[in-house]
Amino acid sequence: MPVGRIRRGTVLLFVVWNQRGGMGYIRFSRLVICTFFVIAIACDGGDELPEGVVAKVGSRVIGMDDLVKGAQQMYGEQRVWAGLAKKQKTAVLEALVASQLLLVEGVSRGFDQEPSIRTELDDLQRKLLAETYFDRAVWRGLEVGDEKVLARFEEWGAGEQLHLAHILCRHRQAAMEVLQALTEGREFAALAREHSIHPDSAPYGGDMGYLRKGMLLPEIAAAVWDKPIGMVSEQPIQTPMGYHIIKVIERRRQSLQEQEPIIYRRIVAEEKLARQQVLWQQLSKKYALQWHGQIAALMAGHQVLPSVQDLYRWRGGALQASDYLRRAGVAQPVFRDTAKIRRLAERLVMAELTSLEARSAGYDTVAVVREPVERKLAELMARKLFAVQIAQPTPAQLQAFFVAHRSRYRGHEQVVVREILLDDAALADSLHALIVDGADMQQLAQRYTLRKELRQSGGYWADVEPGNPHSGAIYRLAQAGEGLLQPQRVPGGYSIIQVIAKKPGVQLEYHEAEKAILEDYTTVKMDEYIESLKTKYSVRIVLDRVHF
Repeated sequence: MPVGRIRRGTVLLFVVWNQRGGMGYIRFSRLVICTFFVIAIACDGGDELPEGVVAKVGSRVIGMDDLVKGAQQMYGEQRVWAGLAKKQKTAVLEALVASQLLLVEGVSRGFDQEPSIRTELDDLQRKLLAETYFDRAVWRGLEVGDEKVLARFEEWGAGEQLHLAHILCRHRQAAMEVLQALTEGREFAALAREHSIHPDSAPYGGDMGYLRKGMLLPEIAAAVWDKPIGMVSEQPIQTPMGYHIIKVIERRRQSLQEQEPIIYRRIVAEEKLARQQVLWQQLSKKYALQWHGQIAALMAGHQVLPSVQDLYRWRGGALQASDYLRRAGVAQPVFRDTAKIRRLAERLVMAELTSLEARSAGYDTVAVVREPVERKLAELMARKLFAVQIAQPTPAQLQAFFVAHRSRYRGHEQVVVREILLDDAALADSLHALIVDGADMQQLAQRYTLRKELRQSGGYWADVEPGNPHSGAIYRLAQAGEGLLQPQRVPGGYSIIQVIAKKPGVQLEYHEAEKAILEDYTTVKMDEYIESLKTKYSVRIVLDRVHF
């Protein structure tokens, strides 16, 4: 892995080329993460920026809240702004300013109105509006009282459950042959793996886990519920699924407290489904919803669709087959069964109509809808500008860039250490104290280290590899320290590390650093473009409010 890579203050993003040599996708550095936390609002203007605003980029502003959210995303949720170093605060601010510059420039060039971008934004907003409408209007007031939970607990058999295994056969004769094999001493689990046609349980020896009585098919419940542990059904049990051979493995009774979370979730799900069904009927009536089954039949038969291909039509809109295919969200949305097509189409129409209801209720202005759409717009503008502004470099340009910055491209820094790995923190502290007092660390390592491969050399590690799962933590600790380090928790126990030497990484050739060169080249070009935008748009920063 090359080290000493180019990383400038406003570096935001760079391109990764795909295997075909064409422009692939934009990969963002840690700083561009802040793009997804920009909350940009129009500024009222005037000489003084509003309270809480730390920067103004063109007509958009960055608030202190944005800095805090960006810092948490970059440096961890637990980090507070006041605890960051000045360099870290500067990086957050630079990233936010850069993302706003790209947003302002993209919008000014009309990229936000491009059909593909509008479609992506509209899809996101529709989804968020629908979710918000359900949360605030449909699910509002949904509560499950203790009496409902208790009643369901009793209905479910007061916690009684059987642990069952089964072998499902398509024909009775096959089931009888399995029973005969059982009488001859064959193991139930082995026969289940060989003969059961039940895809969920066959790989696990027919094990179905613990089931309450209401979860069993009536024929099976009647045949086995009162049977003793270890019982195997003497005859195949016929159900609509086929012929079952059942084994009773265990019986248990769960308390109300143990089953309460499951019961609560089930009742909530049932209540939500009931409310959703009522809402569907209301919306169908309000919008005069019409289902065009003939279009679904043509889709199911993979036939040519007419010019008008509305699956659903309602007052003021329609769900066309092309929209259905684009928004379905499943790998193969065209089913042979038109009922499946209709169920999936209903979910899409529900999202469409509830988003209309949400918009009429003003939910498009609430933060949970507005902010994600704004973040997505910032991301799309950055991607679009990157694709437009940063041309694919030629091999000659990359070669020239490599020559100009060759000293930066090296392998990992070589670190030589002596280490003792222990499984006891107190022992690590004791040995560390002995070494400080002059004890021979090599001899101690030969006696105590858990790393057998290093015991003979007394813990001597000639080249600690950063990418090795066994040595990565050691490398990071050694790279950051000098001399004898305090005992540290590492994978496998507690480590005492003495840094013996550090050597620069081996100089890399062009072919060894080609990916890093491409990333750095495009990073620098994008950074230069962002710098040019700073001269095009006014950028004002109130440093006192940033609390450097």
